[in-house]
Amino acid sequence: MVGLSKQVNQERDAKLELFVEWGRLVVDRIKSIGMWADIMDPASGFPIFSEAGSSPYPDVQGTQMLSSRFYVQNIGCCHILFHPTWQSHIYPSTLFTTAPAHILEKVILQIVDK
Repeated sequence: MVGLSKQVNQERDAKLELFVEWGRLVVDRIKSIGMWADIMDPASGFPIFSEAGSSPYPDVQGTQMLSSRFYVQNIGCCHILFHPTWQSHIYPSTLFTTAPAHILEKVILQIVDK
């Protein structure tokens, strides 16, 4: 996922489509039970299904702050998040919700089991 080639850009686009598809399922299910949820567009840092606020959410820095297992490398104008096992072969993004963790976990498992 690191690089500026046509192949890398196509892979990033494909991963974004998969993430948005998955995120829509999770967000719709959580909203259907009366709670709020949204996913962040990793390219812009703004929510995909809600109105954008005044400033973007930095997925890479947010993930690094919440988990010391990840580290960040500066590559040009971008920050690349590295997973301890998969290195740069990840697609970091964020889902926010008001749902309690046990409900979020249940929703995700239901979607995965489909």
